[in-house]
Amino acid sequence: MKQFLLILSLVLSNFSQAQILDNNQNTFPQEKIKKYSVVKVFISSHDEIHQLSRLHIDIDHYHGDHLSGIVLHLDERDLKILDDSPFDYEVLIEDYHDYYENLQKKDASRLAKAQKSMKTANNFGYGSMGGFYTLAEIEAKMDEMHTLFPNITTAKYSIGTTWEGR
Repeated sequence: MKQFLLILSLVLSNFSQAQILDNNQNTFPQEKIKKYSVVKVFISSHDEIHQLSRLHIDIDHYHGDHLSGIVLHLDERDLKILDDSPFDYEVLIEDYHDYYENLQKKDASRLAKAQKSMKTANNFGYGSMGGFYTLAEIEAKMDEMHTLFPNITTAKYSIGTTWEGR
């Protein structure tokens, strides 16, 4: 009985997790994706970088310098704070998610015309993420490999959960 309840709870847990994901893209639904913009902030000294930081703008992953300006990925909250500040800036990419999706579409058409190397294994093509496979694509490819080559592969099995319970 305990085994049955354990299996039932695992199945229901996985089902509820699957409902959160968007079936088409294996990502979270569009309304949950935060909008980020790529912004170049024009600064004239290292002190101004510290001033930006004191505004509670997340600047820990910027690139550039005080001579050419720094480039940041900002969410809508940080962009509003920057807009209300005395700093001049230029929005380089309005919506990074849309920008990246368009890159994927361009990559898909380019990769469709590309020829595979002689060293590429059979049954492998390009993934949808700039030619690389997403996690869902890797899992599907591994399932396919097990179906095609059951004598040299094993079926998927769980090795446990993380300390966070995932």
